[in-house]
Amino acid sequence: KTIEKEFRDVLKWLNVVDPGANYSSALAVGELGMGIWLLEGPDYMKWEEDKGEVLYLYGIHDATVIEYIKHLCSVSQDHAFAYFYFTFSDMEKQNVLNMLLSIIGQLLQGLSGQGLPNGVTNLYHNSKAIGKLPDIKALQTMFSEIIKLSKKTFIILDALDEFPKST
Repeated sequence: KTIEKEFRDVLKWLNVVDPGANYSSALAVGELGMGIWLLEGPDYMKWEEDKGEVLYLYGIHDATVIEYIKHLCSVSQDHAFAYFYFTFSDMEKQNVLNMLLSIIGQLLQGLSGQGLPNGVTNLYHNSKAIGKLPDIKALQTMFSEIIKLSKKTFIILDALDEFPKST
């Protein structure tokens, strides 16, 4: 099996749900730029200036934030990003496991030139051998390993209000 084929197989395994459809809808529905206020607000500016670790922004923003971060990461090779849309209309997008799988898959896709970390390959093969997805703890560990591969990692979780409170 070639390295490229294994990389594609792992990405397919991780991308159980595709947030791209929600992103495309957000682009089509809104007037791009409507959410720029989040990026020009004092919380974001202070975070960017201080190089803080975690920033939580909330509000209606269309796809502007994702577009901005996507551009930022395209000009900085040591930056990575991933996004996920929670939604009431799709049960697959109300699940922490699927969110983690999607985020990890997107981050790995951004690292395509670097190959797969050993932990990812091992988890993939073990998961395939037993015929089920890894548990959340294993995915959290994988996520922690992957974000260390980039100088700066952006994770955008949209519509957290559509994530079931019972989970």
